[in-house]
Amino acid sequence: MSAVMGGRLGLTGCTRRRAVRRAAELLAGTGAAVVVACAGGGAAGDAGASKPAASGPQRVDVWWSIADNNPSVQPAWEDFKRRHAGWTGELTMGVPFDKFQTTLAGGVVPDAYFGSFETIQVAAYKKMFAPLDDYIARDKVSLDQYYFGSKAGAVFRGKTYGMPHHSNVRSVYVNQKAFREAGLDPDKAVASWDDFRQAIQRMRQEEAPGQLTRIGYHPTWQIGGPTAIMYFQANGVPLLSADGNQPGFATPAGAEALKWVADTVSALGGKGALDEFQKRFPKGTGEALGKGATGVALAGIWVVPRDAMIADPGVSIAQWPVPGGPSAKGKTFGYVAATSGVVPTAAPRPDAGWEFTKYQASVEGQRFIQEPEGSWDQACIPSVANDAASLQKQPWRKRANELLGQARHTAYFPFPGAADIQAAMNTAMDNLLAGKQGPDATLQDMKQQVQNVMDQYR
Repeated sequence: MSAVMGGRLGLTGCTRRRAVRRAAELLAGTGAAVVVACAGGGAAGDAGASKPAASGPQRVDVWWSIADNNPSVQPAWEDFKRRHAGWTGELTMGVPFDKFQTTLAGGVVPDAYFGSFETIQVAAYKKMFAPLDDYIARDKVSLDQYYFGSKAGAVFRGKTYGMPHHSNVRSVYVNQKAFREAGLDPDKAVASWDDFRQAIQRMRQEEAPGQLTRIGYHPTWQIGGPTAIMYFQANGVPLLSADGNQPGFATPAGAEALKWVADTVSALGGKGALDEFQKRFPKGTGEALGKGATGVALAGIWVVPRDAMIADPGVSIAQWPVPGGPSAKGKTFGYVAATSGVVPTAAPRPDAGWEFTKYQASVEGQRFIQEPEGSWDQACIPSVANDAASLQKQPWRKRANELLGQARHTAYFPFPGAADIQAAMNTAMDNLLAGKQGPDATLQDMKQQVQNVMDQYR
């Protein structure tokens, strides 16, 4: 083994010189950690249900899109190797999807890859990931055992491309002490967007004009997904048209949602004042929530155990579904997103890649989502997620799992090219929040930009 750019170089089925040259060409100047394996073998999509599972020790190289800061990954990898005596391979963290595409173009492919629902949608469209239905049928894996929000985004055009690894529900989180100090009821659910406004009015503090020290609610900060997507859905606005081929959000209720966000940001002093406020909390809205500098947050559950409870171990955080906006009063919402394991179409050893992906989605693999010290993700199998020992150790999980079970909306745009679509939506939102255009013009601009991207994925 040789070190390449601070990572590891696994040589499989190719000469050392060729692998080193290929890694250097693809990753020069990036500093990324990567496992190199010359592509070869069949694609996972070629595996029929009648084909028997491979037997005996194998090699499996696994890449992760996230950096090496998730406490669940390494323990599961070690457990997999204990359960598969004689197996070899490499686990590499910090290979985002754009880097995966670069290495794929150069013939460097892992046996299994872990990425987001957005990744699966575009990669399935481009045939970079293989459908897993034959494997699922052959090994009799029941998809009914998983939360809806843990698997929905892994399906593309009727085929399953990913197996669940972990979930993170997006909901409303309330610092109960901060709420109580502001004269608000910490045990009463935030039931409307008017409640967000009330929290802002009661909790807003400045140390000087335009210099915020405390806020009730920040409508655009670390909400766990693109801003417009969240508020459109919470105001009863569909993201897609009925046929799924056009944007569906260009409605009066869509403009109403954008106007509410813009007005709320303005009431807090504008985007500049909020940007300066955020700089006080380098760990994000979870840190501000834990310290009581923010009373309410719309975010992913990870900000509670990973950030808020670290900022204040004794903090009490209430968890509630997202309330409906003016056009969806009385309704509640929850947003889902998850990380899934996939088998690249050009995987050198697709059977081995499937074996690890299947293990990670099993009861045995899923327990590592929650058992390691400091874990913050949610297991995808309800019986594992609600394990009595996990709930006793981390009581916040009980309510988070209830909200995950209820959530049916997405924290991402459910269409291939989601990353580009979301970037276009965020650009339009930035123009709105900067006062460069109004809600109606922003909505039309957003619609056109999203349609332009969608047209590329016909």
